[in-house]
Amino acid sequence: MSNEKDKKTLLLVEDDVIIGMAESQSLRFAGYNVISATSGEKAIETVKKQKGIDLILMDIDLGSGIDGTQTSKVILEIQEVPIVFLTSHSEKEMVERVKGITRYGYVIKNSGDFVLQSSIEMAFELFEANQRTKKKEEKLRVTLNSIGDAVIATDNHGAITKMNPIAEKLTGWSYHDALGHTISDVFKIVNAKSRKPVENPVDKVLQTGKIVGLANHTALLSKDGKEYQISDSGAPILNENGETLGVVLVFRDVTEEYKIQENLKASEIRFSTIFKTSPLGMSLSRYKDGVYVDVNDEFLKMFRLSRSEVIGRTSAELEFWVNPNSLDWMMSILKETGKVEGIELEFLRKTGETGVLQIFVEQIEINGEHYLLSINNDITQIKQTEKELQKSIAEKEILLKELQHRVKNSLNVVSSLLSFEFHNLKDEDSKRIFLNAQSRIHSMSKIYEGLYRSSDIDKLDLHTYIQDLIHSFSEMYVIDPEKVLFSVKLDPVKIDLKRALPMGLILNELITNSLKYAYPSGQKGEIRIHLNKINNHVNLVVSDDGEGLPGMINPKTGNHLGFMLVRNLTEQLEGVISTISQPGEGLTVILSLKL
Repeated sequence: MSNEKDKKTLLLVEDDVIIGMAESQSLRFAGYNVISATSGEKAIETVKKQKGIDLILMDIDLGSGIDGTQTSKVILEIQEVPIVFLTSHSEKEMVERVKGITRYGYVIKNSGDFVLQSSIEMAFELFEANQRTKKKEEKLRVTLNSIGDAVIATDNHGAITKMNPIAEKLTGWSYHDALGHTISDVFKIVNAKSRKPVENPVDKVLQTGKIVGLANHTALLSKDGKEYQISDSGAPILNENGETLGVVLVFRDVTEEYKIQENLKASEIRFSTIFKTSPLGMSLSRYKDGVYVDVNDEFLKMFRLSRSEVIGRTSAELEFWVNPNSLDWMMSILKETGKVEGIELEFLRKTGETGVLQIFVEQIEINGEHYLLSINNDITQIKQTEKELQKSIAEKEILLKELQHRVKNSLNVVSSLLSFEFHNLKDEDSKRIFLNAQSRIHSMSKIYEGLYRSSDIDKLDLHTYIQDLIHSFSEMYVIDPEKVLFSVKLDPVKIDLKRALPMGLILNELITNSLKYAYPSGQKGEIRIHLNKINNHVNLVVSDDGEGLPGMINPKTGNHLGFMLVRNLTEQLEGVISTISQPGEGLTVILSLKL
C-alpha cells in the first residue's frame, strides 16, 4: 500500500449507491483515495470545492439530473483532469457519444476489478504523456514565436501545420486562417526583376528530401498587398527512419538590405563610370604601400604610359615627380589633415617632358582596406599661359610707364616753349593767358610724373601730387615765402587717372586764382589746402585770407574761363562744389566727390 501522500485521489460519480459503495471499497483496497458523488450536479460542486482530484470515474447514466457526458464537459471547463467513463452500455453509439469529450477510457460495468484498475492506470499514463506533450508543444510554441525569422511548418503534403507571428506578418495570413492551406496558397513568391513566379522551396524539399535555398531577387507577395524581398531556406522534417514527415521553411525580410545592396551597386556603377570617363586623371592606390590598383585612361594619357606599366607599381618606382621629396611632402599633408586639396607638383612624363599637376587626394575604405583616391588635373598649359600673361602684363606696364614718361616730357616741352614765347610778349593780358596755359599744362605733366613714379600704373597718390604741384607753383610764380604761406594738411588718398586729370586742373585753377587775385597789393597772406577722406568720400578745400570775390562775380554763373572750367570739371567728376566768400574776408572753395 502506498503512503497517504502518494495516494491518487479519485472522484467516483455513480447514482446507484450500492454499486458506488462497492466500487469505492475496491478502489481503496487498490490504494486510492476515493470521493463519491451521486449526481452530475454534486460532482461539479465537488470539483469546484475539492482540490487535488487526480481522476474521475464517470457513470454516463446519472438518473434524473444531467448525464455523465454533460457533467464531464462542465468539469473539463473547470479543471483539466482525466475522465474514465463507466457504463452498462456497450453499444457503438454510446462509445461515439463520449469520444468527442475525452479519450482516457471507457469501461463496461462488472468487467472486474483488474480491468477497472488497469484502465485507471492507463488513463494516468496517457494523461501524463499528454501533459508532457503539451509542455513540449508550449515550449515549441514559445521558441517558434521567439525566433526573429519567419517560420512555417508543413506536413508531407505541403499543408501548413505551424506558423509563427513573423510569418503571419510577412505573408499577411493569420495562423488560424492559414492552417491546413497548402504552402503555395500562403507563400506566394516571384522574381523581383522579371516578376515571374518562382518554384516554391517546400515543393522542392518534398521532391528531393534535401535542404533548398531561394535564389537572389525573390519577392514575397503578401496577402495585404505589401511586397518583401526575402531570403529563405527549406529543410525536411525527418523521423527516426529518415522518412519525410514535412518541411520547415525559414525566411526573413531583407528588403532594407536589398535596397542598401542595390544602392551600393548603383553607387559602384556610378563611381566606376565617373572613374573611367572623367576628363581628369584618376588613380586608386593602397594606403599602406602606395601601389596602384587602378587608373583611368586620362591618367595613362597624362603620363604617356600603358596600364600594364602602372598597375602594381608605385609613383616612386615610376619616378613621376621632378622633386624627389614631393611624395613625402604630399603624404605628410595627408597624415596631418586626412586629405590633400589642390597642391601643385611638377611631374615627369615618360617622354621626358615636364608638367604641373593640381592634386586632390581622399582616403576611402573598400572591403575593410584603406585606399587613396587621387584626382589629378594637368594644369601645365594653364601655368604656361599664366607665365605668358605675366610676361605680357610686365611688358605692357613697362610700355605704359614709358608712355607716361614720354607724355610728361612732351607736356614739359610744350610748357618750355610757352615759357620762351612768354618773354617776347609785351602786354599783360597776353602774358596772363600764356601763364595760365603754362600752369595748366604743368599740372597735367605732374600727374604723369606721379604715375611714372607710382607702383600702380593706373592709380595716383593724390596727396603727393598736391605737394609737388604746390612746390611747382612756388617756382613758376616766384612766390616769396615771407609774404605768401602755404598751409597744407593732406590725408593719404589714391585716385584713378580718369579723375586725377580733372582734379589736377581744378586744383590748378583754384591755387592760381588765389595767387593772382587774393593779394593784389602784395600784402602777406595764407593759402590753405586741405585734403581729407571720410569713408568713401574725399573733400578738397582751397581757401585764402585775401580780398575775396568782388560782389558782381558769382562762381556758379560767372562766365570767367577759370570758373567755367572748374564747374565743368566738377560735373565731369560727378562731384559737388561750393564757395564761401565775403569782400575782404577771403575765398573758400570746397570740392566733394565719391571715390
